[in-house]
Amino acid sequence: MVDRRDDAARYSARNVVALDGLRGIAILSVMFHHFGPPALAVPLVNRVAESMTRFGASGVDLFFVLSGFLITGILLDTRECTNYWRSFYCRRALRIFPLYYAFLLFALIVFPLTVVPAWVPLRADWWLYPTYLTNWLWLWKGQWPNILGHFWSLSVEEQFYFVWPFVVLLLKPRRLLWTLVIAEGLVLGGRILWVFSTGPSDVIALATITRMDGLLLGAACAVALRRFRFSPVTVAYLPIAAVALLAIIVTINKSHGWLLGENLTLSVNYALQSSAFALLVLAAVLTDQSSTRLQSVLRLRVLTRFGKYAYGLYVIHVPLVYFVVRLGERVAPRTSEAPWFVDLRMVVGFAVTYGLASLSYNYFEKRFLVLKDRFRPEFPVAKPGTARAAVA
Repeated sequence: MVDRRDDAARYSARNVVALDGLRGIAILSVMFHHFGPPALAVPLVNRVAESMTRFGASGVDLFFVLSGFLITGILLDTRECTNYWRSFYCRRALRIFPLYYAFLLFALIVFPLTVVPAWVPLRADWWLYPTYLTNWLWLWKGQWPNILGHFWSLSVEEQFYFVWPFVVLLLKPRRLLWTLVIAEGLVLGGRILWVFSTGPSDVIALATITRMDGLLLGAACAVALRRFRFSPVTVAYLPIAAVALLAIIVTINKSHGWLLGENLTLSVNYALQSSAFALLVLAAVLTDQSSTRLQSVLRLRVLTRFGKYAYGLYVIHVPLVYFVVRLGERVAPRTSEAPWFVDLRMVVGFAVTYGLASLSYNYFEKRFLVLKDRFRPEFPVAKPGTARAAVA
């Protein structure tokens, strides 16, 4: 790798289709995890689907890596903009807020009337949802949230968005990379010390500080991509190394179990998974202009379509899991656990979730996304005769 600073802005200004494919893999993994394992009659397909269900929770780490990579890239490329703060926060708000707050308003009004009490958010905790603090519920009250519990991961990302622009602006890219490496070491070391000194805790899986691996490693990829040139040999081995690392993780976890509370999962797995996903993100971006096997997989239409609607799928899929299961129990109480009915329930759940997410994106979210052009980054104009103008 050699130093590379002449084309820093090329990546955040470009749409890398393969990243949509990775985002599609992430949301499909999470959905499989929440909808539960299928009961298919085909043994091989059933084993693959069951593995996706078990490993599905790691889709959250892939989301974190993608967020860290994309957000840090945007911030690095716009550090010198005159509207650095306004551009970043307004564009993020237009992407995240409309659907989230519209759904939250609907949920807090309708769900108490349609959902069993054990699944309804407590009124005393309602303020945590609009302020993106739901991931701290377990720490504060010792309870897992409910039908809106999946918003813990969005809370982690929003807290990251609030702090990270300050860090990127204060530190030069070279120092930022070292800061990220040190921070990841501290997060990993602190988590290991916590687990093996006081025992496992679900707080580790939900707290922002202990789940920063993906965000930090994704950010490190964004910095490395702008500072170094990767040789063709290195690029070719990136996906191989990522797949090998994921295979090691699966093998280790198969022999030790997949439960959330296990020492192995809470201590090192998040770092290992995020490292593998970071390698995949780098490989996807660096091979974007070539026709590799990785690109052919990540450009599959089913993955890119799910990736395109990933945010909507994320927001609405957990309540859909609840309602599909409850509907199945009412319509066919005697066969609700039959294998064919479980599979039918999953197919219906996926289809309805995808349909609603598609409608949301095309007829609601897009109306706000077009407004992002009003907050484009504005770079300072170089004065005539200056060295900067000569370079331009």
